[in-house]
Amino acid sequence: YMISTFRTERDRFLKEVVQQQNLEESFKKQYHKIFFALPMKINYVVESFEVPGYLHEDTPKLQVLCHLMERITLQNEIVDKNGAVSAGCAFINDGVLSMFSYRDPHTLQTYTKFELAAQHIMKGMFNDQEVKDAKISVFQRLDKPVVSYEQGLHQFLTGLSDDNVELYRRRLLDVTKEDLVEVCGKYIIDKMKEGESSQVIFGSQEENLEGLAARGWKIERPVEDISVQEDQYEQNKDYEPKIKL
Repeated sequence: YMISTFRTERDRFLKEVVQQQNLEESFKKQYHKIFFALPMKINYVVESFEVPGYLHEDTPKLQVLCHLMERITLQNEIVDKNGAVSAGCAFINDGVLSMFSYRDPHTLQTYTKFELAAQHIMKGMFNDQEVKDAKISVFQRLDKPVVSYEQGLHQFLTGLSDDNVELYRRRLLDVTKEDLVEVCGKYIIDKMKEGESSQVIFGSQEENLEGLAARGWKIERPVEDISVQEDQYEQNKDYEPKIKL
């Protein structure tokens, strides 16, 4: 019986391996431009790039790059000059780098600001002190206190060892201005030129959707025709649900 069960499980496992290989062979990278038309007056703009994962030697450089672009360009150009509530750059260890704006009055114009942030790095429009400050910001996030019930959770979810983390920290300390220019060109500028990024906007349904569609954007209307009228708000703002505790 045990031998029969083993053979059955072995055959099932080998079949799944073959299916997985076929799936990987048929998979093709796709990049999207999607506008989600929603009943609101402002926009949330994102552009994402595929980058290496945590263990790659370029990852610490990319994380410093994120902080640097956010400090020297994105906040100034998108928040201070263009009126968004917030803007920044986020790096996910699984291999995604994203630039974003929050409560932004603009849409496509914001993508030119993302490119400007990368161009400032490529032109070396930053100094060694700004690189140092960006490193400090990264270390502050790495070294933030961990509550007792989350201790060990990161290692469990990621499979990273203490040696992996220590290597990452040493590489982070060694990041130079030249490194930042190199990875910015490789993972952002080159991908922008080749159209190898995904762009998503959660924006106002009053935007020129036909114009966006003509530019190759896919328009999604997840809550079409839903809106909150001012008179409805006035009628319901004082409503208190009758809940017995």
